[in-house]
This record gives sequence, C-alpha cells and structure tokens, in this order.
Amino acid sequence: MCWKRENRTHTTAVSSALFVAWVVLACGIASAQSEQSFSIRVFDSKSGLPFVRDGLEFEVFIDHDLYRSIPVKQDKDGVGRVMLSPGIKEVNIYVANSKDICCYVSCDLAKHMSMPTLWYSISEIVLTGISAPNGCSKKRVTAQPGEFIFFVRPATFWEKFGD
Repeated sequence: MCWKRENRTHTTAVSSALFVAWVVLACGIASAQSEQSFSIRVFDSKSGLPFVRDGLEFEVFIDHDLYRSIPVKQDKDGVGRVMLSPGIKEVNIYVANSKDICCYVSCDLAKHMSMPTLWYSISEIVLTGISAPNGCSKKRVTAQPGEFIFFVRPATFWEKFGD
C-alpha cells in the first residue's frame, strides 16, 4: 500500500513539473509570436567606424514588397530599433536619403543603384545576427544576435547625377 502512495506522489510531482514546463514554453512561444524585434547599425565602408548622423533614417522593406516599408530612425548612439509583427519573414534595409542626409549607397548592393534586391531573414537576424556583405571595401564587423549590420559609402558624382 505504501508503494502505491509513493508512486502516486511521484506521478503527481512529475505531472506538475511537466505542466509548469509546458506553461513556460507556451509563454515563450506566445511572446516570440507577438513581436519580432532587432536593432540596425550602419558603418562607414572605408573606416569601419559607426556611421552616426543626426536625422538618419533607415527604410525597412518587408517581405519582397517594394511598396511596403517602415521608416526607422537612428538614435543618438547610432542604433535603429525595429519591431515587426509576427509572420514577416524577410526584410531589406538601406539608408533613406533625405534633404538633410544625402546620397549614401548601401555596400551590400556593391555598385548597383537600383531598388533593393537583397533580402535578409528576420529569424536569422534575431537568432544569430547578420552582417551584410561590404562590397565597397574589406572592412568587416561581426553582428550579435538580434542585430543587423550594413555598410554605406558616399554616392559618386555620377550616382548623384543619375538620381
């Protein structure tokens, strides 16, 4: 009779532990599905130093739709913070040229002045981080999990003229 009671107590403890583990896992999945967030940092392609400009904005294109984008402002530390709804799989990011911040070319496109064509996985950015290729020089910066890094250079006269 004692054996059954101990077995029942053990079964109840295991069941309780499994239930708690399930609740923790479910809460983690629910919070992961509620938002996807990561940071953006941009670096000068030649110097490899952070590219921080007052008023700098990034344009974040969503899921291969060049008409669906969100602007993200760079903070005083040079970081742009992105929060996206669940279900979005890929993004393309570049510096949004404005009247105050003019004419920078993203180096992941190397020498292309066309619309963005390289798309990056949000899950990869969140889990491992992505450092976009620097087609303008050999400078490299390693991304941390939750971080997207890319490089820019000033546009040439002809690239500005063509815009």
